[in-house]
Amino acid sequence: MLDLYIPRLGRPVPLVLVTSGSRWLADTGRTGADKAAAQLNPHGFAVAGVAIRSSGQARFP
Repeated sequence: MLDLYIPRLGRPVPLVLVTSGSRWLADTGRTGADKAAAQLNPHGFAVAGVAIRSSGQARFP
């Protein structure tokens, strides 16, 4: 899952991936992406806040 914040420029823009550290224990990787987008979108950057799967959801191997 991800949250995608795209500036309305009508042209391709660079993308910044944001994920917050959860030590693989929570699905909170998208936290803070909205704040990063508020700073970066006006400068022509798209931002994707990426969620991760917690270690409890993914079985190894």
